[in-house]
Amino acid sequence: MNNSYFQKLRFALVNLKFLKLAFTLFFLLAVISLTFLGKLSFATAKTQTSAPDGAFYYYYFNDRVPLTVSLKWVAVKFASDKAEEQTAALQNFDNLVEANDKAREIPHPKLILLPLKAGLTIQSLKDGIDSLRKDHSHFLWANPVFQSGNSEELVITDEFIASFPPEKTRVEIDSINSSHKVELVEPISGQVNTFVLRVSPAVETDSLSMANLFQESGAAKYAAPNFLHIIKPDPANTQTNQSQTSQEATALAATNDPNYNLQWYLNNTKQFGTFMKADADIDAPEAWSLPGGSGNSSIYIAVIDYGVDLFHEDIVLAEKIINPFDATGQGSGGAPSGANPGNGHGTNVAGIAAASTNNSIGIAGVCPNCRIMPVRIMYVTDDGSTIFDEQWAASGIDWAVMNQASVINLSWRSTNWTTVITTAINKAMTYGRNGKGIAVVAASGNDNTNQINYPAILNGVISVGALNMCDQRKRPLDDDCNAHQVDWGSTYGLTLDISAPGIQLFSTDTMGSLGYSVDNYFDFWGTSGATPIVSGVAGLILSVNPNLTQSEVKTMLKKTADDIRDETNLTEFYSAGWDKYTGSGRVNAYKAVRCALNDCWGDANQDSKVDGLDYLIWLKHYNQTVTGGRTVGDFDNNGIVDGRDYVIWRDNYDS
Repeated sequence: MNNSYFQKLRFALVNLKFLKLAFTLFFLLAVISLTFLGKLSFATAKTQTSAPDGAFYYYYFNDRVPLTVSLKWVAVKFASDKAEEQTAALQNFDNLVEANDKAREIPHPKLILLPLKAGLTIQSLKDGIDSLRKDHSHFLWANPVFQSGNSEELVITDEFIASFPPEKTRVEIDSINSSHKVELVEPISGQVNTFVLRVSPAVETDSLSMANLFQESGAAKYAAPNFLHIIKPDPANTQTNQSQTSQEATALAATNDPNYNLQWYLNNTKQFGTFMKADADIDAPEAWSLPGGSGNSSIYIAVIDYGVDLFHEDIVLAEKIINPFDATGQGSGGAPSGANPGNGHGTNVAGIAAASTNNSIGIAGVCPNCRIMPVRIMYVTDDGSTIFDEQWAASGIDWAVMNQASVINLSWRSTNWTTVITTAINKAMTYGRNGKGIAVVAASGNDNTNQINYPAILNGVISVGALNMCDQRKRPLDDDCNAHQVDWGSTYGLTLDISAPGIQLFSTDTMGSLGYSVDNYFDFWGTSGATPIVSGVAGLILSVNPNLTQSEVKTMLKKTADDIRDETNLTEFYSAGWDKYTGSGRVNAYKAVRCALNDCWGDANQDSKVDGLDYLIWLKHYNQTVTGGRTVGDFDNNGIVDGRDYVIWRDNYDS
């Protein structure tokens, strides 16, 4: 036997010992992660400290979730829309509320937030609300407002959502509702025996108390208020337009879209300055060069958001838009409405994911041939607050399921976990695409904290963080890499899956004067922008391999991501492979599409898996000059099977 044989045998034994140790450590870490750190399973309720007796609380599945009552506002629905009658009605409650001219009006559903007098206690607030409820001639309902985190308020209206056991008949459900003086408003689409219910004013109680009664009595499987969410403007989405002109940014154009060179996230050549890290992009033009790599019109990306401009010049209606829907009941047909430019958020998202490409207009989308399904579930008021309720969100997600979406993009977050939305997302991931599941992609958040936001934190959802222009997590730092934006940072944590560029993402904007810019295009920011980049890549994957399950799409995105290593970052350590700051790394469209085409790096036997069998093929040909490329373990195709090919196999090993 020659020395070459012993050299290979010795190398194999060393690596087998390494693999055995690695597999053991991985198994132990996986058990720990699933037990303590992993994302919540489809059926598992949020771990939460139970609310003490007498406190405000609601239910998330079977868990009591405490609510923090606001001593700043009370929500009311006046019996009359006339201002003079509303002012007269409040004269009897001047010890409870301030003057009506300081009130906040929510236009849809129409209600008023009245400012509370300073110095109230929770008990005096409860007593005051009871007095308002007894004044039936002036108030249809009156309810407390709750504070959720630093930027979100929860309003309970007269509605709640209840899901009854599947064996209950409609007659039995009607009987339960009637006995509690509750009327059925409408069913929640896609969820069996689940309804929006309304509490009668004659009951003189609120929908929170009634929902808890339904849950605790066993009348319903679950019940919770149909919370109306009021969210303050996100600092990452209120940046001024700082984009360069196409003459100031130079890069090799892969399309004839005039602003393609501004889209550094597709192809980064340091076009905005030497401070950038070259090639820290998603390799979009390389992906488009592969067979079928520019997407397929049968792949629908549902943008569940504020609506999408249905007549944007670069999201061509006839080519791009499919089955638009307005779940808010405002009749927009899936388009945004309102004067605040924040309503253009969904148009920003849609353009990044799948703008019309190579049409000599505007920009290029990540998945050029995919189609956009605009689903409106929220809107922005004139003061910049985002408004949505849980029925709208659940109905919008179900619309995407029923209309054959392949990818769902959720570029929004909430600090409030809700059963009806989680159930809708789980259904999409389980039953969408005829049982293969819809790939649900969600933003981690712009809070700069180490706790991924809901719904991105849910198990199965692909959670996305934002990178700066130097291939690092976006942090609130006053430097070129972070575009001198100190008021937001990408949320990170143990359930972050992947990252994508999140700074200065040139995209479509609402046409005309209603957008962020009158130019019809805008620099978008944040995890809201990083998320549709990943959604677009998911669309590319499914375009070339539509038989993949949503779980396989998620795995493929993660295992083909570019691992981010940054020795210059002294405050955050990006470990090899997955880390809590960047997840599995920066999404790579080229490697993802290659893998979906059964050409995964490290996959020698072409079974779409990178496993021990591929390692044995590499070992068999180790230290040999070969001509078979990756089929004989030469993964970098340089004609020699060596240690560099082993590293490729190791980094792409299916974990």
